Amino acid sequence: MVSESIAYAFCWVVLLFVGLRFWRKRFHPVAIPYSIEVGFLVKATAAIGFVCIYNYFLLSNDAFAYLEDSRILHAVFSKSPSDYFKFLFGGNNTETAIQTFLSETSLWSRGYTNLINDSQNVIRVNSLIYFVSLGNPYVHALLMGLISLLGVHHLTQAFKHKISSRPALFFWGLLLLPNALFWTAGILKEPFVVLGLGLFVRGIFSSETSKRNYWYITIGILLLIGFKPYVLIAMLVGLSFYILSQLIFATKPFIALSIWIGFVTLFLLAYPAGRNQLASNITRKQNDSLKVGKGGLYVQKDSATFYYFHTAHLHRLTLKDSTAQLNEISTAWVKKINQNDQFKPITLHPNGEKWNVYLALDSSKSLISISPINNSFANLLKNSPEALSNAAFRPFPTDNSSALKLPSILETTVVFALLVFACWKRRKLNFQEQRLLIAIVLFAVCILLLVGWTTPVNNAIVRYRIPAFMAIFAISLFVIETPDSWKTKKK
Repeated sequence: MVSESIAYAFCWVVLLFVGLRFWRKRFHPVAIPYSIEVGFLVKATAAIGFVCIYNYFLLSNDAFAYLEDSRILHAVFSKSPSDYFKFLFGGNNTETAIQTFLSETSLWSRGYTNLINDSQNVIRVNSLIYFVSLGNPYVHALLMGLISLLGVHHLTQAFKHKISSRPALFFWGLLLLPNALFWTAGILKEPFVVLGLGLFVRGIFSSETSKRNYWYITIGILLLIGFKPYVLIAMLVGLSFYILSQLIFATKPFIALSIWIGFVTLFLLAYPAGRNQLASNITRKQNDSLKVGKGGLYVQKDSATFYYFHTAHLHRLTLKDSTAQLNEISTAWVKKINQNDQFKPITLHPNGEKWNVYLALDSSKSLISISPINNSFANLLKNSPEALSNAAFRPFPTDNSSALKLPSILETTVVFALLVFACWKRRKLNFQEQRLLIAIVLFAVCILLLVGWTTPVNNAIVRYRIPAFMAIFAISLFVIETPDSWKTKKK
């Protein structure tokens, strides 16, 4: 069975390699001055490694939960095609339909626990892939690798005329960032994020004038909204400065930056509801991430009510046959379906009632301590240095984590060493280049802040910051005084 699975995956590798090679040679012999098909082989290796590592060593992770949920959703097609397509397009979210067809899923309805429900989109896409994968996890990972590879390709196309080094250097640098290479070849949200980012950036900043740019922008926005909205928010932050700098002091970008900062500050001062909402949203996401990181038990009291118990309180429960019963007074958290409020603390007393176990999570081994926001905008500002440090430099060598932290430490060292070297050997930028540079820096800083404020798990940090590290790499190649051996050869 294993040999047949690998053989089928190998057929897909050959098919996709030949297809990419034909595409580059037949339609884009000059426009793609790097071997995207060889890049796919690198991605394919990472995808196979991803499946092997999580299947045989780590044994559990969201990737295989997504895959299992997508199998369950795919099976709905054979039972009721109409219900399958309703689930596929978001028109079948009633409790009755979910209990009828998707009661065995573990991630599909995580939205009830106030987690971002873009997980459903990963499940939807992979349920479609099931029609051709025949349940082979390697095929799913290979196609995810292809999706992220195309994202790197579009980023390269967007920047190839804005850097003096060879486009191939930019392409291979982005592709071989260890965390980007590994995580974007997995059955996760990251492949779609990289593709969405690549399309959006190409549509906005490409020097090419084509109606296709509008399609790039539209599809990029839809992908970012569907899989990681915070990346789109960060992109819009940088883009807002870029647009403003065209309208005000176009030849003096740093004055325009001061005015942009002034506008943002005045808005936050004049609109307290906005800054309070920002603090509340980040607090909710931080609390949700802490619950996942610390692990615990989610139980369903009724069709509209969920309780969450921290792992430290599980001894107060009796678990039997997928049910839980409270034996002594305990603190828990309660959440009502279709309410946007975060989980609220509650004290529960034993009354003999049994609840269905909805979700059980183990505590993460890479959990770190982060300062609470507590719905305070002042705490957001105060915690910003810690957030930037955690998002940019975690995991530290002393952190508890799996062996996966070693490539992360290597990546961090190389990326920031290159940035320091590039700043030391920087070239003189014209004002148009300065505007673009500031926009990219704002994007990277925004990503790092959002990740650092909300994410208490190292393994999640290294995934969520991938767009920021790609931006930092792009900044390095953008500002460095390029050696002659790196430059694009003139014909």
